[in-house]
Amino acid sequence: MRSSFNFFAKLPADPPLLLIYSKLSAQELYLKCRLLDKQQSFLATLALLEKQEQEAVVYQQRLLMDLLQSQTHPIMTTIAFSAAAHHRLLNALWLLMKNPFWELASKLAVMRLLGQLKGQELKVADATLDEIKAKLNSEHSREICQGFELLTLLLPGFIATDKVSALLPTVQVKLTSNDGSVRVAALNCLALFIPRLSTSESSALLPAIRLKLDDNNWYVRQAALNCLTVLIPRVSLTEVSRLLPAVQGKLVDNYEDIREAALKCLAVLIPRLSPREVNALLSAIQLKVTDHFWAIRQTALKCLALLIPCLLPSEISALLQAEQQKLTDKEWMVRQMALNCLAMLIPYVSSSEVSALLPAVQLKLADSGWWSVRKAALDCLAVLIPYVSSSEVSALLPAVQLKLLDNDRMMQHAALKCLAVLIPCLSSREVNALLPAIQLKLTDNELIVRQAALKCLTVNIPRLSSNEVNALLQTVKLKLADNEWNVREAAFKCLSLLISQVAPSEVSALLLAVQLKLADNDSYILQTLKCLTLLIPRVPLSEVSALLPVVQLKLANIEWDVRQVTLKCLAMLIPYVSPNEMSTLLPTVQLKLVDNDWRVRQTALKCLSTLIPYVSPNEVSTLLLAVQLNLADNVWNVRKAALNCLARLIPRVSSIELSALLPAVQVKLTDNEWNVRQAALNCLSVLIPRVSPREVRQLLSVLKERLTGTDKEAQEVAGSCLITLVSKLTSADQNKFIREEGASLVHTHPQLFYQLVNTLISQAEKKVKDWLLSLQQVSESDLFLQAFVSHYQLLLNEQLPSNGLQLNL
Repeated sequence: MRSSFNFFAKLPADPPLLLIYSKLSAQELYLKCRLLDKQQSFLATLALLEKQEQEAVVYQQRLLMDLLQSQTHPIMTTIAFSAAAHHRLLNALWLLMKNPFWELASKLAVMRLLGQLKGQELKVADATLDEIKAKLNSEHSREICQGFELLTLLLPGFIATDKVSALLPTVQVKLTSNDGSVRVAALNCLALFIPRLSTSESSALLPAIRLKLDDNNWYVRQAALNCLTVLIPRVSLTEVSRLLPAVQGKLVDNYEDIREAALKCLAVLIPRLSPREVNALLSAIQLKVTDHFWAIRQTALKCLALLIPCLLPSEISALLQAEQQKLTDKEWMVRQMALNCLAMLIPYVSSSEVSALLPAVQLKLADSGWWSVRKAALDCLAVLIPYVSSSEVSALLPAVQLKLLDNDRMMQHAALKCLAVLIPCLSSREVNALLPAIQLKLTDNELIVRQAALKCLTVNIPRLSSNEVNALLQTVKLKLADNEWNVREAAFKCLSLLISQVAPSEVSALLLAVQLKLADNDSYILQTLKCLTLLIPRVPLSEVSALLPVVQLKLANIEWDVRQVTLKCLAMLIPYVSPNEMSTLLPTVQLKLVDNDWRVRQTALKCLSTLIPYVSPNEVSTLLLAVQLNLADNVWNVRKAALNCLARLIPRVSSIELSALLPAVQVKLTDNEWNVRQAALNCLSVLIPRVSPREVRQLLSVLKERLTGTDKEAQEVAGSCLITLVSKLTSADQNKFIREEGASLVHTHPQLFYQLVNTLISQAEKKVKDWLLSLQQVSESDLFLQAFVSHYQLLLNEQLPSNGLQLNL
């Protein structure tokens, strides 16, 4: 059967334009899929569907939804296309079924489109629906929730609309369950049901959901509000008006999540309200701004912020006055919220109102209450600044600058953030006068203040002339020798911003100064080396050879942190050194693997990881043994670094050496530190594809044991290793694994088993039919898998002949 989509009627199998399109990014291809030119649209569709990369998945999913809804899509036109194009699209979709970056559940949508193209209606069997219904009617909450989970997976496209209507009473009755988790699951399921229901069914559902707004379980109230957010666009204006007070009442709920859900629900309600209702809502919320309970006043201000885009200019002016009055509220949290709300209101008010508002906000810079009010005032001023005149900016500058002397570090931080917005509006004279005060903050004891000062300087640096950059550079260079380590650290960070603006001649002069400092061997050698790490990317290649031995000498320094930073410097130099220099450097760094300080050993391993691509084949074996010795280090950080280094080294190691390495890595799975166990699992994921199936088979029991632990992250990595391991096995061994372990895995780790099935489907060299029978036996205990396998088999049996693309199906 032919389908009608936006495709070119007479298209060659693989035109040159398709090869060009295959080089484009997924985002560019998605835009081209929506072009009116049918040839370009079809070619872009093929190119996007055939992309196998993680970044493409989100655009492929969007495209798939467009194709599934093509009959009502506003942009795509519809024409009948040829048998060749029909087969070409089918092949692209079958390739998508074998795409490892797509999750198993997501591939249900691909099945739906394949079914449409082949004229097959893929629907869940009545027997499966009966089983789901039986789970929903169970007396055990866990089983009921499992039934709801299955429904949420199968609802999009696999359950006929009439079946949804038949299931509706069973789902709805669960709203009265004694178990809160069942009520939440029922509401979440109803949210998916709603788009499939008729208007009358939606209206009939409304009272039952509205009742749940008063449930004693706050999770249920939240789910009810989320469900109403989906339902509101489908009910009449009369019902919306009746619902408004109930949702409005949730704005004063004790739980913040409920108030947030109520605001989101109101956001859907507000566009459907009449001007009278908006006015009434505005008045009702404004009334709450004067409530005796401060939390309600605070929440009311939050809701007013939501109404701002829907208000008329006259209402904006009235709201501005009401919020401005709250700047004098006795509770600091209300004053803070009023300032936050005013910050949202500013883009909607007139220039005269902005000028009138400026002094009121400025006054809050001296608020006697909590520091956060003063901070909110500074944040509000940061929004105001682009809307005020240059004379007002100049008048505001001293007040903000004064806050740099505030005792509270958060105030200083906010003042610097505000100054960062002010700087582009100031004259060069004002900026030059301000610069010393900002530079002074580079020596502040508080990290966040120093960071904000650096951001201020970042804003200003592009405005500086080359002479000013050089002058600032000299100031910063002097600070590198300051007695206080935090001042030197701040100067180093400032230097990192300046270096990109410095002329090449200055870089050479700075490099010479750094080299001289290295030769001095003074107490500031650490900062000198750190400066060097910034300069290396700008150093001419001709100077690298001269720099390398100077840095290398510092590996013998008595201070561990100097040796550590030296290794970091060397790691940055590695891409620039010659093969001869590399041969000299390798044993020097390797020697640091037995350093008496664990941090140096750890950094040496990281440095070696950078070296690995440049190591000659005859040096790999020696390096492997040296790194492997660090697997027995007393400090877990070193053992972890050794495993990470091995993961980089493995692709360059011979098969004989890999076989010997496997047991050493396997032992680390029982390490006392979970970080090491995690690194061992990551290392195994690189190792497993490179050893024989016979060698990896023994790991099955170890990995299955890791799945039983309580550490979720370790379970995920072990699961990933297990998937890699099983995909490495022969078809016969894969069959055996599915038969023997499938039922257990699908029960204890269903998501992992789905990923495993997805990986096996995605293996181009394996035939799915070889193990699909075994999978069918396992799927008897899992309804989702049962539906997936049965539909997949149905599609395989009806597969049309290919026109060039060969797939192992």
